[in-house]
Amino acid sequence: MEMDKLETKRPKRKTERTHKALELETNEMLEAVETVTLEQAMNDFIVAKMAERIAPRTLKDYEAHFRYLRGWLADHHPDITFKKITATILREYVTWMTNDKEKFSGHHSKRPKPGVTGLSAMTVNIRIRTLKAFFNWCQGDGLLRVSPAADIKLQKVDEDKIRSFTSAQLKKYIATPDRGTYSGFRDYVIMMTLSDTALRISELLSLMKTDVDFKETCITVRSEEAKTRKSRTVPISKQVAKLLAELIRENEDFGPNANYLFYSVTGRRFTPDGFDERLKLYGEQAGIDEDKRSAHPFRHTFALHWIKRGATPSRCRKSWGTRTCRW
Repeated sequence: MEMDKLETKRPKRKTERTHKALELETNEMLEAVETVTLEQAMNDFIVAKMAERIAPRTLKDYEAHFRYLRGWLADHHPDITFKKITATILREYVTWMTNDKEKFSGHHSKRPKPGVTGLSAMTVNIRIRTLKAFFNWCQGDGLLRVSPAADIKLQKVDEDKIRSFTSAQLKKYIATPDRGTYSGFRDYVIMMTLSDTALRISELLSLMKTDVDFKETCITVRSEEAKTRKSRTVPISKQVAKLLAELIRENEDFGPNANYLFYSVTGRRFTPDGFDERLKLYGEQAGIDEDKRSAHPFRHTFALHWIKRGATPSRCRKSWGTRTCRW
């Protein structure tokens, strides 16, 4: 009888010990989460996105947006901790970006414009999306109970202002580079290829010699460089194929390992930021509207011309990268 009593008590004691162990483990986990800093959480987020094979350009944007947020917090809420960031504070940050942020301040490759304040709604929305992606990830990973960015609304953007070139503007823009210099000829080839293919500038500048098929007059965007993570083949005109072949011969001066298509004058890979700076100079010389002095309007112009030839916007989006998408 004594043994029976003893046996019935043992499971109960074992259960109580298990609960205590779980409670201790939970408390230790909560303490670990409490000590996580904003910078640590951001680094963990970047590592997680790298594991998901997010495009390098997107990772670079995330890192830049995080740097801007940390800089603003250091100036306006220097003592705040990661767990204390609220929706109110994030809305304050969005309002500051909209009205008070000096253009290009904190940017690594562009000079600030003193007296020019406030970012466009499109730029602010890009950064809001980064906030949402980051804090939602923090919630899903157990670092936060609730995402403070969940209810942050995107700003309204004027939809009637599509940045595209007229035919006259495009011809004048492309004619601006000095093709008697390497950098000018390179820029001319980039602008011609953008106009011919509607590639994203990051995709175009990642192209290698082996991505060009001169026999079939097409280029291949490799999956690891494509924003969609899917490889695609894009047709090019004979004129652009000839220009690319000429540029490849020019690049031989950089040595036998010059396997990419586009280089700086020092033999380093040419970057989207570097090309944007060149486009601003050319745009100023050609009298192009300031909001069109970037690579993306080439893509809009391609779509607009194709639609004028009878394609619908939805078909245009679906067909980019096929042999039917030539204008």
